Amino acid sequence: MKIKTEEELWEILGSLEKFNSFLADFTEAITRKVLISVPALVIHHIKNEHSYNKIKDTFFTANPELLAYQPVVAQQLNIVAAEHSDWDINKVFVEAGITAKKIIREGKNERV
Repeated sequence: MKIKTEEELWEILGSLEKFNSFLADFTEAITRKVLISVPALVIHHIKNEHSYNKIKDTFFTANPELLAYQPVVAQQLNIVAAEHSDWDINKVFVEAGITAKKIIREGKNERV
């Protein structure tokens, strides 16, 4: 699908029929590549979700006091992950848990 010469380019651009044919072939090639790539992307996503759920379950098993505060933990996970994109997911969970506990403690102190 690659145009190799100037003459080939001008030949395609000079004819409406050839240009439309080129676009149709190009679109079909792109669509084919996308459709072939989708299953691999889905499998990769499912594996990541499964891995994430295992890490999350392990985290909440080790920190059952945070189960009632999952929205706070989720918010801190997003913040820590954004600030430290180079960190391992386990380290992100640990730091987010520490920060979430501080926020929860401060919130309870304010209410007393």
